Amino acid sequence: MRRIKRGTAILLLGVCLLLAAGCTAVVRDGANTAKEKILNGFNEFLQSVSPYALTRDSKLVGERELGEDSYTGHYTADYRDFSGEEILFGGTSLRRGGGQSLTVAYTLEVTAGSASLYWLEKGTRHPIAADTETGTYAITLSEGDNYIVLAGKSFSGNLSITAA
Repeated sequence: MRRIKRGTAILLLGVCLLLAAGCTAVVRDGANTAKEKILNGFNEFLQSVSPYALTRDSKLVGERELGEDSYTGHYTADYRDFSGEEILFGGTSLRRGGGQSLTVAYTLEVTAGSASLYWLEKGTRHPIAADTETGTYAITLSEGDNYIVLAGKSFSGNLSITAA
């Protein structure tokens, strides 16, 4: 989480600097094209670095297969006495190339301990599942941080999730 907060602070500073530069360029060019180019370039930069906030594949309990970007894919895991968090999918962007809507289909089975699956949006947790449950969850991505996270405390059980 500390890494996400630090990264967000750096990204916000970058946005402010680029917006200031963009406003100057717009005045000189007399059109929105320069500002749009700067914003698009910054958005591409955000999308290229945001996967580094995800839990690395080597540190995951299960197997993740990313889809068209770091926001989509499939993950399955069998947990045994797991305590901690895994950031499974997501990223930081102004506008995601694949659109702002995601559907998360999941099966969470808790046999011991506790676990919760949630969407982390700009530091706010939106619960998806907190016990044995199967379902779907619709997400409308906002600008900035959007991550799907599993948190467990002495958690034993299974998780299967597809974000598309």
